[in-house]
Amino acid sequence: MAAIQNAGFVDVDITWRGKPFTGAAGQAKADMFELEGFNIRGRKP
Repeated sequence: MAAIQNAGFVDVDITWRGKPFTGAAGQAKADMFELEGFNIRGRKP
């Protein structure tokens, strides 16, 4: 988050965090590596 804010973005938030491969064919492999995904929202003034 600090790197994003240092790039000049403000009001930075994580809007979603979860397992993006749930229900997909690659879910077992993703779970082995404890893979997570997230979406970030911010704005540049």
